[in-house]
Order: sequence, then structure tokens, then C-alpha cells
Amino acid sequence: DADKGSAFLTELNGQNVLRGVWCLQQVTGLESQEVYWNYIAERARMVGMRLHTQEDLAIARLLCLTRTLDVSDCPVVIDAWKKLGA
Repeated sequence: DADKGSAFLTELNGQNVLRGVWCLQQVTGLESQEVYWNYIAERARMVGMRLHTQEDLAIARLLCLTRTLDVSDCPVVIDAWKKLGA
């Protein structure tokens, strides 16, 4: 069964891990907050999200917290965010 790969490390999860590693490689010369928000921004880019407002950043962070990696899952999280303010 080793030739079937990992049940967890799918292509999408692998891309996420590689983005995290890339962000950590940028640690030298950056503040910890910059590394953190760079990772959030990279995750947002993974799902095609653009970061123009503070709300975009909040949604991007929420996507990370909910481990949303697939574009098709984003509307559920965004809708939940919008309901919080209702």
C-alpha cells in the first residue's frame, strides 16, 4: 500500500505544507507577525482570494483556522462570516 501515498498528504495538503515551509524560510530579517501574515496571504492566494481590505484578511485567517483548502468550500466559510455581523 506504500505506492498509494498518504491519506492525509493529498496534493492540496502538500501544496499547503510547501507554502508553510516557504514562509518559514523567509524568517530571516522579518518580524514574526510578517511571517504569520505572509502565510495567511499565501493561503488566501491558494483559493484565489485577493486581500484588499481588513475584512479580506479576517476571512483569509478564518479560512486557515477552518483548514479550508478547496475553492469550492470558501463560500460556506464566507457566508458564515457574513452571518456573524447580521
